[in-house]
Amino acid sequence: MCEKILSLNKKTIVSLGMYDFKKNGAPFEKRENIHYLYCVAKYPTSLEDIDMPDFSETFFSGFSDHTIGISACLFALARGAKIIEKHFTLNKNYSGPDHAFAINPNELKTMINILDFCSYFWVRVYYEDTDAGGVVYYANYLKFVERARTEFLREIGIPHEDIKKKWSVEFVVRSSLIDYIKPAFLDDLLEVRTCC
Repeated sequence: MCEKILSLNKKTIVSLGMYDFKKNGAPFEKRENIHYLYCVAKYPTSLEDIDMPDFSETFFSGFSDHTIGISACLFALARGAKIIEKHFTLNKNYSGPDHAFAINPNELKTMINILDFCSYFWVRVYYEDTDAGGVVYYANYLKFVERARTEFLREIGIPHEDIKKKWSVEFVVRSSLIDYIKPAFLDDLLEVRTCC
């Protein structure tokens, strides 16, 4: 049945919630019309159950989300997802198994507003950013992120100096969690995405 649908050459979205992609890879040969969604088939899904892929490094195009809220969707988008599938409801109190974890109109609006507040900052890797092998020194990624965050705040009209003068507030890093996916090298041009 799936092969017949794919043979129509129409764009087809395939969610792989019950499929062992780590063991078997993509279920169909590569075609331009297939878009695979990463999915955890639990209703609702807890955040701890998600092993979110780096979408630029896998065959997945997006995320089929069954968590409560929008944080998992935003995380997927930050990791390069191009498609988000989310159950939708007008009222979380409706009867039925999906309404409790479905997104409602206010959450959808919030998610869209957050995405509108995403900024893209480009960083060129200079010699000073690398180690002797031409690979970006691990701690320098934090500098790239800090530059991107600073420019993001400037873009939305609240530069650091204004925050300090108007509200007597300064940013302090309490903790940092970095997941190193692959190295960057001398002369690479890196895209740093910042959202609030």
